[in-house]
Amino acid sequence: MKNQSSYEADVFASWQRSARTGLRPDLRAPSYRAPAEQLAHLQATHQDMLDALTACIAAIADTLPEQTVFLLTDAQGILLKKNT
Repeated sequence: MKNQSSYEADVFASWQRSARTGLRPDLRAPSYRAPAEQLAHLQATHQDMLDALTACIAAIADTLPEQTVFLLTDAQGILLKKNT
């Protein structure tokens, strides 16, 4: 199991990758919002992953801190599901 500093290093590295590509990880607004039709198609294409995420969250929900957020994206980083 990773320790806290290992997770912090992973998050920092992710922020650095975002900055190198011009993304602003500190902004709450998405840099791209998929049109509803495209999002529906992507969600249908990745329904197996969405189902797996939903099942996993349900299985461990009682053990998670109250402010836990799960994000599921496709390979291009388009947000398919945000579970808060």
